[in-house]
Amino acid sequence: MITSINEFRKLFESNNNGTDLVIVDVQEGYKKFFGEAYLEALEKYCEDFNRVFQIYDTKSIDYADYTFPNQVVSIQKKYGGELSVEDVPYYFSKPMQDAILQKFEHGFYERDLLETINGDYFVYIDGKHKWFFCSQELANLFKKFIAQSRKIILVGGAAEECLKDIFVTMKAFGVNVEYNLDLVYSAKGSKYQQV
Repeated sequence: MITSINEFRKLFESNNNGTDLVIVDVQEGYKKFFGEAYLEALEKYCEDFNRVFQIYDTKSIDYADYTFPNQVVSIQKKYGGELSVEDVPYYFSKPMQDAILQKFEHGFYERDLLETINGDYFVYIDGKHKWFFCSQELANLFKKFIAQSRKIILVGGAAEECLKDIFVTMKAFGVNVEYNLDLVYSAKGSKYQQV
């Protein structure tokens, strides 16, 4: 949520190198997987960027636990997501329903991007989470990254779950994104601390 004029201005300004940092699911509830040393390293890394964006999971909280250096905005996301045949009439216009139902019969591909009637998206991940529900707010952020020709460095976790959801979704929108594997954690921990 944008809370000040300065945050709004930073959201739309470009910096010299054209690269932004996006942090995913670095939250108190997951701290056992990354630890205090990871947090310190991440905070230091944030100082290398003019714009830092945080995407956090609302599975157990309604607000971001941390505010990072140079953070412009924090945006909520839902944990994973699911799209079933029964959901199709609820989320999609009549013209799209037949095409989507055919894909249910013949199969989806990673990065399949389906826009709902509300401007949200379902993205086929084909990972631990089969689907990711991408809110209109997240979609607009990703579209801004493209319009501003931003390169995105993605950190956080968990590597094969929520972080992958965001990575695949950014790729589906056409965002130039890559991981910084030094600052990615998984259910097995991080390089800073093992579970």
